[in-house]
Amino acid sequence: MLGSRILMFRARGEFRSCTSSYPRYIISYSQLLPLTHRYLEWGKSWSFLAGDETSQTQYAALDDDGCQLWNHPIDVHFAAASMQGWPRIVMQVWELDEYGRSVLSGYGFTHLPTNPGYHELEIRCWRPSGSLMEELQSFFLGTSSCLVDEQVIFGNAWEKRSQLTTISSGTIKMNIHVLLRFFNEQKV
Repeated sequence: MLGSRILMFRARGEFRSCTSSYPRYIISYSQLLPLTHRYLEWGKSWSFLAGDETSQTQYAALDDDGCQLWNHPIDVHFAAASMQGWPRIVMQVWELDEYGRSVLSGYGFTHLPTNPGYHELEIRCWRPSGSLMEELQSFFLGTSSCLVDEQVIFGNAWEKRSQLTTISSGTIKMNIHVLLRFFNEQKV
């Protein structure tokens, strides 16, 4: 029984940067302007108390090494009745092509750390690979294959994502500090 001491979880940090491994943009790195849209998911025994459930970084140009700096903050606070449904961040990375169109670069997710303290996380991103015709269309017309159902990113991943052919599209680097309250008292 938890009694009057509810488990508290707080995460504060930043989305530091991203690197692209998208081979079609090697020629035009100067036009590659990624941004991310992120949202949080959590289980039924968790309550969201404060922070932004969703956010979006700014577009910014990549440097000569193919890295783009965001320094976009994240600060979220949860209360929990059990460990099931630990919070996770789901990411979508978008970029502007040389004609100013937003094109999906990739998807990724990570669970927030379960240990208190400072953590450096890397979120590996991927995108669905289309047929030969779709990939040619993607290269010449600036389109990309998108998921019809975003539950494939995490929710239905085991059943559905194993059926997808995907391409690695880069890495998002994140620094985060995790604070836990009353977890030791509950022997968690």
